[in-house]
Amino acid sequence: MMRNLAFTFGLFAVLTVHAQDSLRSRVLEEVVVSGARMEQSVSQIPRQVAVISRTEIEQSAFHSVGDLLAKQPGLYLVGANQAPGSNQSLFMRGAGSNQVVVMIDGVRLTDHSTPNNAVDLSELSLAEVERIEIVRGGHSTLYGSAAIGGVVNIITRKNSATGLHGQLSAQAGQLGPAGSSFHQMADAEYRSSQGWFVRGSLWNQNARGFNATVDTVTNRFKPADADDFRKTDGRLSIGYQRNGFDVAIAFKSTKQRVDTDAGAFADDDNSFLTFHRNWWQINANVNVNDRSKISYFGAYSSSVRQNENDSSQVAPGVFDGSFSRGRYDGKLLTQEVQFTHTRDRLSVVSGAGLFYEQMNFDTYFFSSQFGGFEFTTNYDSLRQESFTSYAFARANWSWSPRLTLQGGARGNYHSLFGFFTTGDLGVVYALRSQTALFVSGSMGFNTPSLSQLFDPARGFGAITTRGNSALSPERSASIEVGLRYTGRGGTRGAVSFFHNTTRQSIEYVYLWNRATPVEQLTFLDYQGDTYLNIARQRHMGMEASGTLYLRKNFWLDGHVTWMTNRLEAQPRDLPADLGTSSHVQLFANGRFLDAEVTDNALPRRPSVMTRARANLQLKKWLLQVAYRYDGTRLDAAYDPSFGPFGALGRVPVGAYQLVDATVLFNLSPRVSLNFTAENLFNLDYQEIAGFATRGRSAYLKIVARW
Repeated sequence: MMRNLAFTFGLFAVLTVHAQDSLRSRVLEEVVVSGARMEQSVSQIPRQVAVISRTEIEQSAFHSVGDLLAKQPGLYLVGANQAPGSNQSLFMRGAGSNQVVVMIDGVRLTDHSTPNNAVDLSELSLAEVERIEIVRGGHSTLYGSAAIGGVVNIITRKNSATGLHGQLSAQAGQLGPAGSSFHQMADAEYRSSQGWFVRGSLWNQNARGFNATVDTVTNRFKPADADDFRKTDGRLSIGYQRNGFDVAIAFKSTKQRVDTDAGAFADDDNSFLTFHRNWWQINANVNVNDRSKISYFGAYSSSVRQNENDSSQVAPGVFDGSFSRGRYDGKLLTQEVQFTHTRDRLSVVSGAGLFYEQMNFDTYFFSSQFGGFEFTTNYDSLRQESFTSYAFARANWSWSPRLTLQGGARGNYHSLFGFFTTGDLGVVYALRSQTALFVSGSMGFNTPSLSQLFDPARGFGAITTRGNSALSPERSASIEVGLRYTGRGGTRGAVSFFHNTTRQSIEYVYLWNRATPVEQLTFLDYQGDTYLNIARQRHMGMEASGTLYLRKNFWLDGHVTWMTNRLEAQPRDLPADLGTSSHVQLFANGRFLDAEVTDNALPRRPSVMTRARANLQLKKWLLQVAYRYDGTRLDAAYDPSFGPFGALGRVPVGAYQLVDATVLFNLSPRVSLNFTAENLFNLDYQEIAGFATRGRSAYLKIVARW
């Protein structure tokens, strides 16, 4: 019943947009760059696009990019409502976090400290963010590897007025009954009349008193550990912009430290995770003439993630006597040149570049058990690296005032996989002056991470290393069909249907001696663990979103996503040598690939997601009430009964509904106050199994501009 109510409520704002017959003037169309690598109105893009504006960012009480993304159509973000500093993983239209491109000013960001290369979005604060553009669906023709589910492009501030100006903000929050959070942000810019500018920002955040795990211990000899979090994020940029020439050099440094726990339902008082990234970026644009522009994108990143777990007290006066430390560092280098040309009804963008990745890691473990034991692993000398060179071209052709055609192709050369191509096609057709049909089809790919390729770990009895250099890129094909309505005075709506199939999906597996029947396997039959291209993922569904103005100062906005997700694997997809020598067990669900495997509900992907919001503007006041519904879903949980070593099973996680409220008051044109209350009804729920959410929370924020 509640699922049907949520679906109906979220769809209301979309299905009623045509009922609006306002005489207000048409709002200016949003112009984005992420849909085509050049400025283009949203109405010309043959897929769903969302833009989080600077105004919305400043009016929010959020702390990170991930917090904002959690409110967008088609996105489910794990960690946004948990303890500050929790890992934030993004699922877009069912695609995993490693199948979504995250960029800063058009340059891809990755994290080699994770096995699958996915970015932890808690790393990205909102300091100096102008807007965030989200393009859903396959987009590898323009953005390369990982653009299977979509693209998130974080665009920093530019094009400000001359003189000195800036912004200060401070926020204090109560997280549930015992936690607290404080953050401060300052940014300033000076721009001369000759075109020179310098801009800087600093972000600081501290949170304390919140236990990240669900506490199931009733008779405890010590209180649960409070998992504190500290973060600083600074950015400095200098540049010149005048007479068709625009260049900026930026340096960004992020540091954070978080108390972590041992896992779901497992508190730990001596486990810590630190992360530090330095990011250099150069963007330059030269207008050759009024029709053509040459752009350069260059970036270099170095990052270090270290986790440390010291001996913990497990009983009064008793410690477990173990210590572990892992250090993971990586480097990224991007170099790209792009050419854009616009003439009459034709726009063309083309470019070529190089993307280089490198990672190293070392681990140390000590246990006082059995007289003392220590183990060290150091892979610094293995040169785990890869590079991809590429070239792409894409054209946008207005065939007539009602018909726009788009298409492009990309050639990629990878240091391990050789040459391969991708492409896309799109059509936008205006059915009426305010309604357009759009259709797009695209190919995508996702190259294996360096860890999946090169990890040399090899346990006792293993016939292979964990890393598999014979892996191939994941390949996808997606199609989207939709309708877009743009009315007057801000009323708008869109509905689309999508289908994505990813072939050669990379799965982590255990190998077992095939001479022993599955039901009789023991630890002695173990042959190692590795990664294989042996699955297909299918994601299909519907998205609807809209904004409806009931009065000039009162409007509704909302969206709903419904989708299904499926994983398939067959024995015929196994490498010939493994198919005859080993049982292959999928770690993701514990199933043995001796027969076809079908998984109809993938973890952490709700089948229904709804967001709706009512907005009332009263002179200096803005009042908002937001509703959120996320349907039931499955989560992964270790099950020791799956084979001798166990594997991941499935546990259900219940649906939840949240109601938040925001009051924004403009004290003056330069000073505003924001009060936000989250989870007004104090619902006890979980995003994922075993980790706590914040409960009823409240934030007070003040922003001053000059």
